[in-house]
Amino acid sequence: MEEPKHEEGRRAVDVRRPEREEDSSPSEPPIRTEEIAELVSEHDDELERPPRKEPGGISLRRVLLTAFSISVLGILVLAAVGYRASERALAEARQGLEAFRSAVSGVRLFENSAGSDKLRELETSVNSIGPSDIVLNFFPILRESAKAIAGVQELAGRGVLLAEEMRFLEEEALPFMLTGRGEDVLVHLRALRDHVAAVNRGSADVAESAHVIGSAFALEPDFFLPIQVDLNRLEQFLGPLIAWLEPDSGRRIAIFFHNTSEIRPGGGFLGSYAEILLARANADTVTVRDVNEVDRGMEDKIIPPEPLQLIATRWTAADSNWFFDFPTSAEKTLSLMERSSLYRDRKTVFDGALGVSPQVVGDLLELTGPIEIPEYKLTLTHENFLTELQREVQVGQERKVAYPKRVLEVVAAALLPKFAELDGERKQLLLERAAEWIKERDVLAYFRDPALQSFFRHYGAAGEVYELPSDFSGEYLAIVDANVGGAKTDIFVRQSVALESQINADGTVNNHLVVNRNHEGGKSRHWWYREPNQAYVKVFTPPGSKLVNFSGGTKKTVTPKVNYAKSGYAADEDIAAVESTKEEFFGYPLLRGYAEEGKQVFAWWSRTELGKKSTSTLDYSHRLPFPPRDGGKYQFVFEKQSGTMRSYYFVVSAPVGYRFRENGLPVYEYRSSDPPGRLIVDLTLEEI
Repeated sequence: MEEPKHEEGRRAVDVRRPEREEDSSPSEPPIRTEEIAELVSEHDDELERPPRKEPGGISLRRVLLTAFSISVLGILVLAAVGYRASERALAEARQGLEAFRSAVSGVRLFENSAGSDKLRELETSVNSIGPSDIVLNFFPILRESAKAIAGVQELAGRGVLLAEEMRFLEEEALPFMLTGRGEDVLVHLRALRDHVAAVNRGSADVAESAHVIGSAFALEPDFFLPIQVDLNRLEQFLGPLIAWLEPDSGRRIAIFFHNTSEIRPGGGFLGSYAEILLARANADTVTVRDVNEVDRGMEDKIIPPEPLQLIATRWTAADSNWFFDFPTSAEKTLSLMERSSLYRDRKTVFDGALGVSPQVVGDLLELTGPIEIPEYKLTLTHENFLTELQREVQVGQERKVAYPKRVLEVVAAALLPKFAELDGERKQLLLERAAEWIKERDVLAYFRDPALQSFFRHYGAAGEVYELPSDFSGEYLAIVDANVGGAKTDIFVRQSVALESQINADGTVNNHLVVNRNHEGGKSRHWWYREPNQAYVKVFTPPGSKLVNFSGGTKKTVTPKVNYAKSGYAADEDIAAVESTKEEFFGYPLLRGYAEEGKQVFAWWSRTELGKKSTSTLDYSHRLPFPPRDGGKYQFVFEKQSGTMRSYYFVVSAPVGYRFRENGLPVYEYRSSDPPGRLIVDLTLEEI
């Protein structure tokens, strides 16, 4: 093989350290300084000397100027080297800041698991911009950059601590509260509050320097605004929460178990609930009660909503989950409970309530595994618990046992301790499920403390009805059923909903709604699932909607069982406010209209026999505040009734000559059997 040729005289040099030569490069003979000195000494007289300059030839000014130039050049070179060395770190830090903003402004209930990892990456990236950048302090603007970078470094470190506290509380707060370690929960809540305050201050300081670091990090002026908004909200929540949990006297919470086999507007029939007393963040007592305990102590005579007069003489806590707006239903239920002698005589007051659907219990059983109830010879799983418990309660009622719902208390006592036994992986799964419960409205929260309620409302956990702006341009839809005298059949009723909306050139919107119901209770042998399904249906639409056509429904005559006026019954102001707006439609005797929650409501009775199908259709129209235009916005808002499982198909058609920018088509379609609790679709019109 031919040996490679080397260019004469060329050396391989380490460009990172030019003074060091590679071992393989050819060497030159060393310079022997002693021989040169001897040669100069021998021939000193023969050497030609340069002409001598006068003393004034080299000026002090030139020396200083040269020294200054060399110094400036050195500083600039050093700055350039420092900049290039940190260029990659700056880019990484920029990405880290994006992650920081995402992590902090993305603080959501039970959705913080990845935050600390992202913040650690930021901390590492920004900390790599270190002492080599000390040169920045020679210039005011660069000194500000160094100060800003130091601020980001501190911000990242605080962010890591914040995320770690958040993660700890998400995973451990509930087990700690159930096992007598509430004080530890308070300690970590205070630490979280301090970290939030520090990050909030730090982000404000860094935001002030945004004009300096903006060019390095390519940040927009309002980069930190989402962080500051969310941190302010979290800080305003943590203070009241800690103060709310600290008293030794305790806080009383009701957990409403919504039985969605008997659907009601706020979720499901309220047959039972748990009463939890919190003292310094410890769950001191957990008592499961039958709502009949409350109703037996009710002495107030209140007129029930008109549809409920079909089955009830007076309004009680059992039927109080009547409003689609959960805060209204929850407040009504708590106030009725407090009127009962069960609580009134002890002057007991509730601080809040949670509404939970069977989906929550099923998910918990899936995480903990089956639980054995030897006393009732039951093995409950996430698949059978609802029907098994319903059977146990129904059989107990038929046998007239003293406490037919005692089985629920036994199940709760067996299930709660299992939370403390969950391993890390299942705790993480629990957090993921909890986020889904909130999104799907399987968990609804109501607190009488305004600061707490505001926080839960912001994160979609309050179950309030969406408030349309005065200039709303779009469509709103919610279909709300109330099982009245239909036994426990809703679990076996399959429902499909289809809405077609046509936007017209004059700014009107024509809507065609079809609701199909299919009663499949024949799959069960139990009578409470095989009864005819009977529901009072409400359709919430934009205010000002006008009826065009209606078909379906069933005739139902509601006759009060007593003369309310002569019997000393009082009207509930919220019910009276809605019923005072009742409207009848000429030619459509089965349909009623109401104004409720700022919406136009169309209502009718529906009855579906076992093994049969029923269909109702509703045509209505409303006018947009402005006619269609190029670039015009159109918003579709749908809200799902808590605890329902239906299939949905929505179609929005643009006016003639228009299409939607989002899909480039004149038609927008949405189809789902599991939409979120609140679906908002923003559309933009484009002229073709």
